[in-house]
Parts: sequence; C-alpha cells; structure tokens
Amino acid sequence: MFTLDDLPNIPGRENDRKIHGSKTNGSSVNIAQKELMDKLKDLQKTVGQDTKITIENFENWGKTQSAVVLATHPETLSQLRELIIAARDMGLKVRCAGAKHSWAPIFADSQQLLIYMERMRSDYPNTGKIHMVKGKDNTVDVHIMAGVSTEEFKQFELENGINLPCNTLLTVVQTVGVIITGCHGVGKDCKCPCDYVVQMRIVDSNGHLQTFARDTHGEEMMKAVTANFGLFGVVYDLTLRLENKQTIVKTINDYFSVHHIFFTPGVMEGLAEHNWSLELFWFPMNSLWPICQYSARNDDVWARIINKVEDGNYKLVDETRYIKQKWWDMHFTELYYRSQSLFKYPSTFRTMQRIGFSVLKHIMYPRMEILYEKLTNAIHFRNYIEKVSVNNMEFAFDLSEHQNYDLIRKACQLVIEEVEKEHKMGRCPLNVVMEMRWMSHSDAYLCPASIVKNKNAKDPKVVYLEILSLGGTKGWEDFCVVIGTKWMNLGGVPHLAKQWDFLPNIHSYVREKFGSRFDSFKDVLKQSGADPDNIFLNSGLEKLLFP
Repeated sequence: MFTLDDLPNIPGRENDRKIHGSKTNGSSVNIAQKELMDKLKDLQKTVGQDTKITIENFENWGKTQSAVVLATHPETLSQLRELIIAARDMGLKVRCAGAKHSWAPIFADSQQLLIYMERMRSDYPNTGKIHMVKGKDNTVDVHIMAGVSTEEFKQFELENGINLPCNTLLTVVQTVGVIITGCHGVGKDCKCPCDYVVQMRIVDSNGHLQTFARDTHGEEMMKAVTANFGLFGVVYDLTLRLENKQTIVKTINDYFSVHHIFFTPGVMEGLAEHNWSLELFWFPMNSLWPICQYSARNDDVWARIINKVEDGNYKLVDETRYIKQKWWDMHFTELYYRSQSLFKYPSTFRTMQRIGFSVLKHIMYPRMEILYEKLTNAIHFRNYIEKVSVNNMEFAFDLSEHQNYDLIRKACQLVIEEVEKEHKMGRCPLNVVMEMRWMSHSDAYLCPASIVKNKNAKDPKVVYLEILSLGGTKGWEDFCVVIGTKWMNLGGVPHLAKQWDFLPNIHSYVREKFGSRFDSFKDVLKQSGADPDNIFLNSGLEKLLFP
C-alpha cells in the first residue's frame, strides 16, 4: 500500500488492466496515477490524518477481480461517516471489501474508494464485536459488527449455546459479507442466513446511521435490505434472531458411486427428502488408476448426512476430534497449496486427486462413522482455505413445483459428461469438486433461492449446484461457459456473489429469471433514501441492475 509519502510512480501500477475498464499505454497510466494521487490528497486533507488512506493494487482472493483503489480501514463510526460524506462530495464511489472472498464484480472500480471494516469499533455495552440480548419466546437477538469473521461467530455460538440454523462453510469470510451477498447454508427447511436478520444498521450516503428493523420497517423493506450487496450503504452491524438453544445432530459420512447417485432414479431424492441436511461432493477422477480406462461412474461421491436429534442417550463428540480435524484441514490445504501446479496438469492431477480423496475417505471422514455433535460443529467448515485460491461457479435450481429430480440429475450429468470429454482430450478444467446442497428458500429479492415459485411446497425447495477448480486452471472459463449455458437452459440461476458475469447473455438472462424481484429491490432502495446519488453503485452491479 502507498501513502502520500511515497513516490508517485507506484510499483506494479503499470500492470493494472482495469484502469477506466481497458488496457492502457504508458501515457494514460501516468495520467491515471496522477488522478489517483490527486484524489488521495484531497480525500486525506478532508478527513484528516487520523484516518489513513492508501493506494492499493486490489485483488480478490479468487484472483478474478482487480482494481487500483483508494483503500482505508476506519476504526470509528465518526471516521466512517466522514469518509462517506467526503467521497460523495468528491464524486467518488464507495464499496466495501469484506474478506475479498467474492468472485463477482461487486468490489470497488479503479479510482474509487474501498473500505475495510475489520478494525471498526462497536458501540455495544460490552465493547466487544458480538453482543447477545435475550428476547421473547425463548429467542435471542445477536448483534454482530461488520468485520466479524464466521470463525469468530462460530466460537460465540458454541460458547453461548446457540446456532444459526444454516451456517456457511468457510471460516475466513466475514459474517456481514456472507449475509448481504445472499449466501446460503444447508438444511432442507432452512432459509438463507439473510432471512434470519431482524435489524441492520447502515451508514447511508449522507453519513447518517440508518436503522432498518423488521418490526418497524416491515417485510418488504427487509427483503431488500438484508441481501443488499452494499447498495444501501456501508453496513455497520446487523442483528440475527435465533432460538436460545444449541441443536444437537447426528452426522454420518457415507460414500456412493457416481452411477448410483447421479444416474439411478430414486437414490438422490431418497437421501434428500428423508434427511434434514444433505451435501454431496464429487471429486473428479478419484477412481482413476494409470492402467485403467476412466469412467466417471466409478468415482465415489461423498455424502454428508445430518439429522437433528431429540434429547436422549448420546455422547457428544470429544473436542479433541475438532482439533484433529483442523490439523487435517491444515495439512490437506497445505497439500493443495504446495502441489497446486501439479493439479493443473492431467498427468499429475489424477494421481494427486486419488491420493487426496483416499485420505479424506479413509482418515478424515471415514464411512458410516456416526457422530453426535452440536450443529455448529457439524456444519462442514473449511479451515485454512485462504491459502489456496479457487474458482467457483454456482447455480440454484427450483424444486418447488414438481420436485423434478430428473432435471437435477441432468444438471449433474452434464458436468460429469463434460469432464469425461475433457479427459479424453487430455484436459482437466474441473480439478477440485462438484458440490450439491439442499435447502428451503429465501425471501430476499437478490438471493437466488428467492426463485422458488411455490413456497408452500414440501421441503426441500432449492438445490444449489457448484463447481470449483484451482485458481489459474487452464480452460476453466471455457468449461464454465459450456456448463453455465446448459444450466441456464435447465432454468438455473447463478449465485450472484460467485462467477457468472462472463457467461454469454447472462445479464439479460438473470434479469429475466429474477423478474419483478429486481424491480421491487430498486423501488425499496429508492424509497429508503439511502443513496440518491448512487455512490454505492459500482459498474458491475450497474450493468446488472440498472442497464
């Protein structure tokens, strides 16, 4: 990062490819540098030296978005207000970075202001960043500051005997970021995390700390606010209303063949409908041996099955297991980190994938081992994922009208068949995993789980299907275009916080699928008065929502 004390020739600046949205020559780079330095001086002068502002060559974790921005880490509400007002008066756009874990174009554009919130102090009585208040009917309201990670929230849940019914999987992302981008969890009667929000405090474009509450503003306002992608302003904190208890569950890890799960009618729906939570993971080529001809149908699929249990005679998992699990996660991720170049080449990827999956199946998550554990621990958290960047495309499919599992099987088969086709040509664009999760629906306008047409249908109503490869994998985007186009033909809707914006005709397709929900979101945003000058709107979201 660079401040006013640095030389104007910023190292690495010549490599930026997103200044004004195009490649630049040396002259225009120098002009852009000067413009940014001038903005830095003006903004720093306005807010004062206590709020440090730097120039940052921003890149998200997945390495899909980059920009040269003005970056800052405010620590107090007054600093945040001053920054937003000054940026508005200067004509700067304002976005937040979270933990940089989105793949989509939702960050700041070049030459604009990017705010990090992890240093923000709270105004809670305990001065901490999470504060719990007991409510009515055996509920608790949990206030969570922007910048709090999902790992920090997880530990708070365990310490206080509560749980979010549908927690997300990663530990390094930020709780507010997960919620306002409409991310999902798992559980066939669960909504998305944003649907459990009852209040959100947001600093708007006038520097006012607005409080949006379900009890006072109503359901329609909250459908827009809870998953607002930063378009209402900078989120200061949010409040989740949860049951004042810790759910106990029975967790089983099982393994089935690809043929059995994805090509045999009745199997997938049986698992999904007769269990509370189901996740399926297919790691391609985990059955491939050097002397054998590969058939994806012989691969194993990891099924993670979770069911709630009533009070009874069971013994909870010893805490040492989770310490060991973290140890394995650390070394498993380290294996990917140190050998990720090998995963990008077919000849070595096949061996590495087979070895890695064997460790997972026989040591980390052995077959049919029954575990009784707290729901917060049972969620398949991924630790240390920040060490290895991955690419990720995910679509949601509506199951509510006809429980059409033939369509879901077809969506999976398309991926499997394309992987086999690529393998025959000596390529492996999908070199990590295909994952599936079942849940209910969402009421948030910008959440893909809101596409459910029949919210009175039996659960589950939505299936999320995603594919992941290591960052920099050759042929990844071409593979996504093939699969994404076919998933669109099946009626799927992309997760807007992941990769989707390079798919052909995707913007008009998404607008068509979301339909009136986009219009409702924009109407509520306008009515709120949170951003009449559109200072929180970046180019990516403008292209999608305001074409």
